[in-house]
Amino acid sequence: MRRLIAALIVCALPALAAYPNGYNYRRAITIDYTKLTGTVTDFPVAVAGTYSYLATTANGGLVTNGSGFDIVFTAADGVTSLSCEQESYSATTGAVAYWVKVPSVSHTVNTTIYMYYGNSGISTSQCTASAVWASNWRGVWHLPNGSTLSAADSTSNANNGTFSSPTATTGQIDGAAAYTAVGGITVTNSTSINISGTNVLSLSAWVKRAASGTTGIIINKEQAGTGGYSFSVGVAPATTNQIKLTKYGVVDITIGTFPADTNWHHLVAVFSGTGVVVYIDGVSNATSGNTQNFNATTNALHLGGASTSVWNGSIDEARVSSTALSADWVKAEYNNQSSPSTFYSVGSQEISALRRPPVVIQ
Repeated sequence: MRRLIAALIVCALPALAAYPNGYNYRRAITIDYTKLTGTVTDFPVAVAGTYSYLATTANGGLVTNGSGFDIVFTAADGVTSLSCEQESYSATTGAVAYWVKVPSVSHTVNTTIYMYYGNSGISTSQCTASAVWASNWRGVWHLPNGSTLSAADSTSNANNGTFSSPTATTGQIDGAAAYTAVGGITVTNSTSINISGTNVLSLSAWVKRAASGTTGIIINKEQAGTGGYSFSVGVAPATTNQIKLTKYGVVDITIGTFPADTNWHHLVAVFSGTGVVVYIDGVSNATSGNTQNFNATTNALHLGGASTSVWNGSIDEARVSSTALSADWVKAEYNNQSSPSTFYSVGSQEISALRRPPVVIQ
């Protein structure tokens, strides 16, 4: 009778299969469609948080590689690999910051991807940062990791920055750059950020004031010859707290109101070709009808200003795009990066058949 009952139980169990990529564990990551106002494509989702099961096996987790290389992401089919960038990984705690390029994130139904982990056969990184960022991204600077500052560019353009005075600090996502003295981060000339003959451009960053009312430049590119800026975004004098944009070195656009507190805020300036829109924390704050083109320049780009007008505070996730980011994209970015844990949910652990204990029949 025991054998008959056991046989019936085994027959009732669903068929199990080993995961085709050789991983032992996976969890579904479900993106909440209500966090979007419109569908976005090729969207770099920030997967960030502390997950104890992503610590290494030596620290009580299930990841086998000390650098976290055996963590990968797939589409909802569980097979199609998704491009990813590992910004940071802690073997001891399972704290991670990944950017995962999702082909389409819907605003009408939830979008599901999978995170796989635990594969002792992996010894090299399965992520390629540049594959996450489409060609419109001229520069993406995460400014990690909170302990040792890096100004490396994650795009294929390799617009890496050099710096002296900024120091590493805690950021909105992982680390950030803290500015307390003259001298920002300098990105030497690259043709990829010599934007001219157009008035389409997007500048974005997470920014935080060192003290209420402090000001300065956040992103700017020097204009050749006559001085000034080819383009810039910053905050004007404390008496107004207005956002100040520059085009072609001589056109100043002062619009909107930047929060006077010392919290992190997501600031995006979109030059659309028909005007300018400034977003703060995912919401349109001000607009302008200026349509003048940018000018060509071989001079440097700066994050946080240069010898003057240095940003007094911290900067994280600075980005330059040669396209006009949509309101839907900006909202999705803000909701994702301001609170990853509410932008998506992580499902329960699923185990490969190769790791399931066998059914013992007596």
